[in-house]
Amino acid sequence: MTDCSLESSGPVLETLVENLPEGVLVEDASREVLLANERLCELLELARDPCELIGSDCEEAGERISDRFAEPEAFVPRLAELLDAREPVHGEELALANGRTLERSYIPYTTPTGEANIWVYRDVTERTTREAELERQNERLAEFASVVSHDLRNPLSVAKTSLQLARDDPEGDHLDEIERSLDRMDRLTTQLLTLAREGDQSEELEPTPLSTLVEQSWSNVETGGATLENDTSGIVLADWSRLGQLFENLFRNAVEHGSPADQPHGTDDLTVSVESTADAIVVEDDGDGLPDPDLETERLFETGFSTEPDGTGLGLGIVQEIVAAHGWEISLEEGAENGLRFEMTGIEFAE
Repeated sequence: MTDCSLESSGPVLETLVENLPEGVLVEDASREVLLANERLCELLELARDPCELIGSDCEEAGERISDRFAEPEAFVPRLAELLDAREPVHGEELALANGRTLERSYIPYTTPTGEANIWVYRDVTERTTREAELERQNERLAEFASVVSHDLRNPLSVAKTSLQLARDDPEGDHLDEIERSLDRMDRLTTQLLTLAREGDQSEELEPTPLSTLVEQSWSNVETGGATLENDTSGIVLADWSRLGQLFENLFRNAVEHGSPADQPHGTDDLTVSVESTADAIVVEDDGDGLPDPDLETERLFETGFSTEPDGTGLGLGIVQEIVAAHGWEISLEEGAENGLRFEMTGIEFAE
């Protein structure tokens, strides 16, 4: 920094300017610039030497640089508000139009010749970026906990039922069913941990036999006496584990919400059908359908929203996330037999 900008300053301000990486501006009571440094010009993208700012009007300068900020109309009024209050303010964040973030501190003080003001600006873009990433990670971890508790109930329920059957019929193949359920729980935990750490993008896309996965997913859900009609074929490019999650949640939704309220889940007269077309997969049931005909179907995909008093509101939210992670789209409408019809489009099948 050149010496001319320090001519009016005392040793304390000179030390501050020379040793701190912040941008510094000092003005007197008439808002005339007494001091400015090169770092300030860098942060505010001022194509001027700090010496040229000495003696200039701060209010006019504020009007000229307001467009540097994400909310330009609020910049000058906020300065006036701080000056009127003359109370120290530290660490006030300001978003710049170029995506960076500054932190501003205001320090009013008194000199032998009258009142003055110190403005200190610091670039905190890296810090705010880290904080935003930590917040996203915390949100993913919270979502992970919810999804784990929700999706692990499917194979856990199957395992518990199979265990009871094994006790009643030791000669049956129920232990094999328990082993499959435990394997499914292990795969789910591993996959969901990856989701929590890395985000919701499906990267492990592989050729997936659709009909086989549908049958396997159905067996992972406690479906009671409900019937599956599997009219799918072909090889779809997908994340096998996550697509399996999608089917399991749709099947569970059909069984739990498609059965009459006075009957057990998976009533014998409930049928869930899955079919595939050239670029779509359709899952449809003939259950009770929407409890409220005026309900906007988009709301059913909102995480936490449920039409049942004791529902978690997670199942269809998980479905929506898996669809989005694959780059597909999903729609929901009333089925031909009064149930629900989910159609996923934009799906790529192998030749």
